Amino acid sequence: MIIKVQRLFNNDIYTGGAIYIDGVMKGYTLEDPFRLDKIKGITRIPAGVFQMALRTEGTMNIRYKEKFKFHKGMLYIKNIPNFEYVYIHIGNTAKDTSGCILVGLVAEFCCNSIQKSELCYKSIYPMIAKAILNKENVSIHVVDELIG
Repeated sequence: MIIKVQRLFNNDIYTGGAIYIDGVMKGYTLEDPFRLDKIKGITRIPAGVFQMALRTEGTMNIRYKEKFKFHKGMLYIKNIPNFEYVYIHIGNTAKDTSGCILVGLVAEFCCNSIQKSELCYKSIYPMIAKAILNKENVSIHVVDELIG
């Protein structure tokens, strides 16, 4: 399975983009902005190809397990240079990211937000988790195609 995050634009508050699974658009993404010097929790990850896994440790995993009956572990993006514990998860603004990738069905980039995040997460999580649990190769390709 190939997950693609196509970054479309960046400003000093957030990075907006789209998420695809095996070539099919599934929603929009919102990340922290680019920074030349990384600041923990408020800098987006670099572009690149990374492996996905399910992470079953940590307080976020506990919260998601309580919130979502289908939860098997956080959608964890592994082995990112100078980053750790980066996930795909729910949220609406850059304040919710902490360096992670947020997903949503509605982009309100003019307002620095995405909406219907839980609906998007509920639609993509089962297919990604199933592929990981079936020991398929699941990678995420983060691509900068910025237009603004």
